[in-house]
Amino acid sequence: MKKIFTLLVMVALAACWTSCSDDDNDDNTNWQEIKATLEITDATLASAFDCMEDEKDAYTTCKIIIDWGDGTIDESPKHYYSQKGIYYVTIKVKKIKKLNISYSQVTSLNLSEATELTTLWCLNCKLTSLDLSKNIKLTTLGCGNNKLTSLDLSRNIKLTELECYNNQLVSLDLSKNTELTKLISSSNQLSSLDLSKNIKLYSLDCSSNQLSSLDLSKNIKLYSLDCSSNQLSSLDLTKNIELIELDCEENQFTQETVNALLTSLPMGKYNNGESISTLKINDKWDTSIAEEKGWKVN
Repeated sequence: MKKIFTLLVMVALAACWTSCSDDDNDDNTNWQEIKATLEITDATLASAFDCMEDEKDAYTTCKIIIDWGDGTIDESPKHYYSQKGIYYVTIKVKKIKKLNISYSQVTSLNLSEATELTTLWCLNCKLTSLDLSKNIKLTTLGCGNNKLTSLDLSRNIKLTELECYNNQLVSLDLSKNTELTKLISSSNQLSSLDLSKNIKLYSLDCSSNQLSSLDLSKNIKLYSLDCSSNQLSSLDLTKNIELIELDCEENQFTQETVNALLTSLPMGKYNNGESISTLKINDKWDTSIAEEKGWKVN
């Protein structure tokens, strides 16, 4: 009996050791490192890194350890620096699916180990480049208000939403992003924009660029379009029968090309007897054609 008891104790201890060992291994493996460089010019602003994981279809906060580059290592996603300067930050996370580093004074970002990432928000940072070649599961990207001169999305074929407004992009190749439904590429330096492969696109804002032409004949699901402040001399919307929102102010139209544009508009759509089709265009143009179709002109 004593031998049996001793054996049971040994088995229990062995099981406990194995369990603890697995926990230790779990604590020391499966971490992904995200590296960022921060240029702190305003020490009164907090730097924050919001990391989320997908747990049974519900996003929860990731387990996270951050080396803030100033001698501070902790699990807090928010940090105040005591003085201005350049800091090299290492973020250790597990199971990360969503990352938001917006407004964090980040100048560079290495996401090569975050291969499960589906959502990235890095708005209002100081990024001059962004390598997303390893993040092939990305579906949502917000990188507006940075200093990007190029953006390679050729490997991000699952991308559905892209906000890259207010950068310095001179070109944007979206030929591989056939799942794209929403695009905000305003306030760049784009002279052309090929959307022929983006047939699922329903919302487009390409305002404040240098576009002289815009072919939307393949984008038949489009319901919202802002192409204001470009160099368009004409615009054909014959194929865009779902369109209910159009802003085409500040282009290079003539009354003749405006008439052609308004003629190409679909009939206005209504909700409870009220028109929901809205048009913004310079008030110097005669817009009676659109009004007769049921469009509200602002």
